[in-house]
Amino acid sequence: MKKEKAAFNKEWLRNLLRKKETLKYALTGVLVGILLIFAGNLYPYQSGKTKQKETASDESSQNASLENRMAETFSSIEGAGKVKVMITYFSSSEKVIADETNERQSQESEEAKTASEYSKEVKKVTLNSTDGSEPLVVKELSPKIEGIVIIAQGGSDAQVKEALMKAASALTDVPEYKIEVLKMGG
Repeated sequence: MKKEKAAFNKEWLRNLLRKKETLKYALTGVLVGILLIFAGNLYPYQSGKTKQKETASDESSQNASLENRMAETFSSIEGAGKVKVMITYFSSSEKVIADETNERQSQESEEAKTASEYSKEVKKVTLNSTDGSEPLVVKELSPKIEGIVIIAQGGSDAQVKEALMKAASALTDVPEYKIEVLKMGG
């Protein structure tokens, strides 16, 4: 029985190898598999922690960019001279995630006895991506600014100081009492 089975397997393999198309498809499949394995190693899976670090660094670079743009703009104010800006934040940016709510209410009445039941189920809406499911972001709220410090060469001049405070308040919607303008040192 074993000899018959071994002979059948050898004969089946020989017939398979004789067919050139079958061999061509098999080799192509093996090569594609090997390429996919190598491609997977080139782009490793990113964990949630890595994404959080990227988000934090993105937010930090956006904040620095805002400070740099404000300093560049404020240096154009007559008498301000060279300007540096520092912004402190009360909170970080926040993403509002879409959700789907299912509410159910049922009432039962049994000869003057009534019972009512209410249930509510909230699920986050997700998008399918290459890394798995990602939440659907409806909107992103900017970080809330706590205060602003502006250091300018002309910071001791009352008119320059007022102009810088008004400009910073207009750009960020921060009240003027949370903005400090100082003279740049030597």
